[in-house]
Amino acid sequence: MTEAKGIALTYAPAQQQNAQQQNNRSFLSSDLLLGIIAALVLISGGGMLISLLDLDVYGIVLFLGALLFTGGCVLFASYPQYRKWIVIGASVIFVLLFVFGGKDGFALFFNSIKDLYGMALSRIYLPYAVSDGCNEPLAATLFLLMITMVFAVIVTYMLFMKSKVIFCFVFLFLPFLLIPAATSPHWLWYILLVISLTLSICAGISGGSVNSGAISVWVTSTALIGAALVFTGLFALGGGFEKPALFEKWKMSIAEDFNELRYGRDKTNNFPEGDFRELDSFVFSDDVALEITMTEPESLYLRGYVGSVYSESGWSMMDKSALYDYSNLFYSLHQNGFYGTSQISSAALAVGMVGDPITVTVKNINAKREYIYTPYELIDAESGNSPYRIGDVAPKTADYDDPAVVTYTMLPNQVRDAGKLAEALGNEVKGGDETVLAYLENETAYREFVYASYLELPEKTKTVLESHFDAPDFSDGHESYDDVIQKIYDVLLAETTYNEECGKIPPDAEFLQYFLENSTEGYSVHYATAAALIFRYYGIPARYVEGYVVTPEDVSAAAGNTIAIDGGNAHAWVEYYRDGVGWIPLETTPPYLFIMEQPDEIQSLVSDTLDPNSSQSGMVQMEEDNFEDIEEDEKEPPKESSTSPWLIVSAVFAGILLLLVAAVIVLILRRRKALAQREQMICDAEPRLAVDLLFCHCLELLFAAGIEKQNGSLDQYAPIIRKENRDLGIHYAMFCDLHRETRFSDHPVLEDRKKVFYLFRNEVESFVRSRTGVIKQLIHKYIYHLY
Repeated sequence: MTEAKGIALTYAPAQQQNAQQQNNRSFLSSDLLLGIIAALVLISGGGMLISLLDLDVYGIVLFLGALLFTGGCVLFASYPQYRKWIVIGASVIFVLLFVFGGKDGFALFFNSIKDLYGMALSRIYLPYAVSDGCNEPLAATLFLLMITMVFAVIVTYMLFMKSKVIFCFVFLFLPFLLIPAATSPHWLWYILLVISLTLSICAGISGGSVNSGAISVWVTSTALIGAALVFTGLFALGGGFEKPALFEKWKMSIAEDFNELRYGRDKTNNFPEGDFRELDSFVFSDDVALEITMTEPESLYLRGYVGSVYSESGWSMMDKSALYDYSNLFYSLHQNGFYGTSQISSAALAVGMVGDPITVTVKNINAKREYIYTPYELIDAESGNSPYRIGDVAPKTADYDDPAVVTYTMLPNQVRDAGKLAEALGNEVKGGDETVLAYLENETAYREFVYASYLELPEKTKTVLESHFDAPDFSDGHESYDDVIQKIYDVLLAETTYNEECGKIPPDAEFLQYFLENSTEGYSVHYATAAALIFRYYGIPARYVEGYVVTPEDVSAAAGNTIAIDGGNAHAWVEYYRDGVGWIPLETTPPYLFIMEQPDEIQSLVSDTLDPNSSQSGMVQMEEDNFEDIEEDEKEPPKESSTSPWLIVSAVFAGILLLLVAAVIVLILRRRKALAQREQMICDAEPRLAVDLLFCHCLELLFAAGIEKQNGSLDQYAPIIRKENRDLGIHYAMFCDLHRETRFSDHPVLEDRKKVFYLFRNEVESFVRSRTGVIKQLIHKYIYHLY
């Protein structure tokens, strides 16, 4: 009988179609293959997680666990008679894993997550405690097995349910997996995950068929797998599985665009923030950058961007993973009240070389909002979450409620007294001052970090310096500060010319070499970079800094205690580390040599090298109006960079998303049209065929409501339905007999019987709606189009 196997009841012409569909079922409908795909998803996702978190685990145990748990889920889905035992066994395993690896495994797992986020955010997160003598790889493995068990259930359920909604969401996220694949050191796991998810989409959306309705799914899936494999091959051929430079450029461009979107750009100047690839002439505006209110006006260097790592084409911040290696050091220093951002003030307070503290309020008008522009004399570096921050560059915007208006306390200008401060520290040490000794203990620990982090030079840059300077003498650790500063002035003032319109450097040129040997002209960016590299060449830690300066002229011309500084005050300088004292800004740009206040010994070195009254001083004696009185037609806004890869990628993903949305809409409209045609077909059909179609539709609805398909007679469903709804079960048995009579009896079928089956279908539909939630109802209506 045709009703012997589930929903095989159809009118005569459809019986052959159904039989053909049953014979042509794709191999993807195989429970075994679905289990393999689920295992692939688990293994690739787990491998990605383990490599990302750098967890020490027993990989083979996790691999076997993924296979075991996936196999159990497949058995649970395919063999209902074993479900009770599978649930009992899984529960026992889960409890054992929790008992032997739960607490310590949880701590290790979340400590790894904290390390990951701590490294990304340069922040210290206190770790969870782990038991003494804990076997960490075993505990982490047992905890990950618990997670694998949970995700095995989720992934297997997703595959066996074949919900088009779920798979559409998975499909939407597939392209985005290629972004971390391009930027992550563990990108091969991402590629495997893309492939396994693509296979799951193919298996789920196609419903296990290879008919014309699933061709688009197969083509798309095959294309994605092919693209992933080609992507993998290009990586492999591109240099031993190293990320190509193209992707590093994309990564940098994406980070820059996100940074600009979050913080905006500086509207008063075109300083490069260390990136010299597009460095052009210096362009600034008369728009106010910062409004600074001081209880006692002082000339200041206001530090913003700090470049720590030089790479021949510019500066970048210190690598976050390298910085995170010193997280314990910074936590200890901050707990002792020692901060690199306020070190000069700490030293001055230790020896008593202080005046009355000054309260400063900085209002950011048009400068970049990423930075808290602070002086070297800052006192209250500790604010908000700063004790848990890793680094020594500047306070973070996250430490303040309103980063646009920041108030802090500072000492009077200490930069001009740096030499005296160093001498005073030495004298107090000889006298055994405990406060100074406690300060220097922290400074010694911090100094180890400084010397390990801020002396690196690329080989090509070192070669350039060797051709212009004599060999360094490291017999005393490094050469004296005064000798190195004198060498910097001797070369930079004699061999280069200050010029704000120096133009771009060639794309492949080494920045320092081009400045010293080719163009021999530049402005503060060029001079600060050269000085920082010369300091490093002679063994003295140094960094490149961009920010704003408050000159003595600004202070004298200020009306009251508020000073408005504009783009003409944007400046770059070098800061070098003086043992015991801290980071000291040094002026090496010719026009500023006799403008910004410097220690007496430095000022004398400048005077010996260049007489401010001589004709050779040139730009040194440039008056203030030469900085500011630039005709409007000569001012050019900063040139926009070319379209960034991030915008291109975003546009591509947006296009893909729109195409997918359009495809879903077209699919829904086509299915709704097919449903309308079916209803019209039932309406127009003669009663016997209409009854058959209506009863088959009722069976589809019952199966969608959770009634499990079974082989055998259709009558066997009556007691199952009766358990769920007594009245409906009774009616089902009656209509099952009535349908059988209609199908196989020679008696004429009246139109009234067709109407009765309409009513029964309505009853079944109401039953289905009552058993399903809103989301399931939407899926039934717009995805499966059951009603």
